[in-house]
Amino acid sequence: MPWNWQLPEWPHFTYDESEIAQLERKFLLGSGSSFAFLKNISKDDQNQFTVEILTIEGQQSSRTKDKD
Repeated sequence: MPWNWQLPEWPHFTYDESEIAQLERKFLLGSGSSFAFLKNISKDDQNQFTVEILTIEGQQSSRTKDKD
């Protein structure tokens, strides 16, 4: 998978809202439980959770294609 800046349409991306509407709805419905979870834990735990999520995202986004 190429990086965003390697795509021919970079940086002028377009999208069809009707194609992503269902995915967006699913995401928003699923994120409600995450917000409830974060609201009920301490600030230190929220910070730790954020660090862990960002670390996982960074690791996953930097994987090379041959590992997928």
